[in-house]
Amino acid sequence: MDFAGRMPEMAREVADLGPMLRGYSEWWDIASGCVGWPIPSAWQPHPWHAAPSLPPTLLVSGAHDIATPRVFATGVHQQLGSSSLLTWEGEGHTAWISGNQCAKAAITQYLVTVDPGSAHTCK
Repeated sequence: MDFAGRMPEMAREVADLGPMLRGYSEWWDIASGCVGWPIPSAWQPHPWHAAPSLPPTLLVSGAHDIATPRVFATGVHQQLGSSSLLTWEGEGHTAWISGNQCAKAAITQYLVTVDPGSAHTCK
């Protein structure tokens, strides 16, 4: 069976495996929105290149962020030489409002100084 034909079955599987996730992810939105589109995409995934003038960047990644999984942040970090990756062991998409004081302090420090510091993990 083709991918489009499997979408209903896949939605049931996702609901069974992660009932609290409600099937949400960036991929799911894109894939389900494009199912059956009659024109093939000319765009293909590729590495991106940061402008040389890009300041040091702090990337923040939650352990249980279903919208932007850790692997996405790790991939960007590997491609962005001037970045530091702050990981936090929490749920949700927004570390700033999560209540994790370690993450909030690191983000605040970055916003004030534009110095991402060294990579570390907030528990």
